[in-house]
Amino acid sequence: MSVNSKRVFYVKYLANPIYIDILKARPDVRLDRIENESPEDYFAPIIEAAHVYQIGAARDELAPHFHVDAAFLKRAPNLLLVSSNGAGFDPVDVEACTDAGVLVVNQSGGNAHSVAEHALAMMLTLSKRIIQSDRKLRRSPTSTATNSSATRSSTRPSASSASAMSVAASPRCARACSA
Repeated sequence: MSVNSKRVFYVKYLANPIYIDILKARPDVRLDRIENESPEDYFAPIIEAAHVYQIGAARDELAPHFHVDAAFLKRAPNLLLVSSNGAGFDPVDVEACTDAGVLVVNQSGGNAHSVAEHALAMMLTLSKRIIQSDRKLRRSPTSTATNSSATRSSTRPSASSASAMSVAASPRCARACSA
């Protein structure tokens, strides 16, 4: 390891394994993994030497002693940066980090496309009452689960009805996804 080495650690998991590949390619960076159950004699020297803490965004995924607060920062005198895996940073006391001169960053927007797709799916599920229709059909497979906005011309979709559906859906999806 080089003289100007950087020490990075994380607890439990990383958002993407590519993080490990990128850092392993750097001879000046050491990456340590800690488990929530790791004994203090294992994790204390890692935290004390660390420059960067790559932290999960959810409070309940980390043991409380790995949450970044004033007490944690006293055990991490070399810490320069706390980087959260997502948009949130619940386990990080930003004010305590600011007081200690530690930067806090997050990766908001990295999953914006997936969140938009999920939101569109949820809007369709709610507006078309898909869950209620599914449950009704499972209880009574011979009944027809109706939807106030649905029209039925036959019991089986034809190629032309599938084409008509895709023509009708395309502008709706384009409007929903453009923003």
